[in-house]
Amino acid sequence: MVKFLDNLTNWYVRINRSRIKGDVDDENMEVSINVLFDVLLKTNILMSPHVPFLTELMYQNMRKCVKQDGKLYQDSIHHLIIPKVIEGLKS
Repeated sequence: MVKFLDNLTNWYVRINRSRIKGDVDDENMEVSINVLFDVLLKTNILMSPHVPFLTELMYQNMRKCVKQDGKLYQDSIHHLIIPKVIEGLKS
């Protein structure tokens, strides 16, 4: 997982730096930030059984960045369902 996160930050963030900053346009900025947030959230959920305290801390910090509607974001990362594998996307 650490190698994946290292690749994510070195590859995705570097390639999309101008989009994330909003240099292209607001829609591109919103999409690129949402994709990054979703990947980080799902990675955090997958790591939670193995590193419970660190992932809980990360999740609580991520929750502060999102307006909560009471449906998607629970009080704890350990209340979230682990994402299912989409078979067609496996390599």
